[in-house]
Amino acid sequence: MPHTPSIRCRQRSGFSIIELLVVIAVVAILTAILIPITGKIRGRSMVVQDVNNLRQVGMGIQFYAQENEQTLPGPLYVTQLTHYEKNRFPGHLAGILAEYVGAPPPDDQLRELEMMVDPAWRQAAEDPDDYHSVCYRVVQLKPSMASASFIKNQSIFGYADYKGDDISKKTPLKLNQIPETVSLADIPTLTNNNMSELGGLPSHGDRRNVLFLDGHVDTFMISEPEFTLYY
Repeated sequence: MPHTPSIRCRQRSGFSIIELLVVIAVVAILTAILIPITGKIRGRSMVVQDVNNLRQVGMGIQFYAQENEQTLPGPLYVTQLTHYEKNRFPGHLAGILAEYVGAPPPDDQLRELEMMVDPAWRQAAEDPDDYHSVCYRVVQLKPSMASASFIKNQSIFGYADYKGDDISKKTPLKLNQIPETVSLADIPTLTNNNMSELGGLPSHGDRRNVLFLDGHVDTFMISEPEFTLYY
């Protein structure tokens, strides 16, 4: 019987150097493309989360006013802390609004009111659990604006740190003190313009969220003309 020679096929044991270099180059290109996109998506999601937080704060302010003869909460400090505790941090919305937004009322335990935390803070702060963190600032219309003339030199929430004799600058306004000609949608209450603990680091790049007294939130780009109305 004739002998049939066997044919041996040489099997490859792995990728060649050229193939590996091609794969590495492709991965590098994809990474360079995806990292900026991922960063933009993450940044946008934080802007949206911040808008939701501010809307909840706005609802808390409205509930507070309903339960307190239409008086706005305050007097408030211009910068607002994120934590609250009984007999501490007076003049901050976290403690004033806690029971109006479903959070535990102030007691002997130090708590954080999540809606008072700008999500950009979580990413940027060295110690995100620092109870001294300041994420939002109380704002009001510039006195030069006609619709703000009725609160010229006065905070709608009153200033907790005002030391003068003019009680109107420290006592919060009632909603019925605001003229009907002035829309609540024109009066801002909070903004994430300044996180002072981070040296004034912009919260969301070229975007700023503003909560208005009627509860809606607008996002302004620094390039928009409306931006100069509140900053």
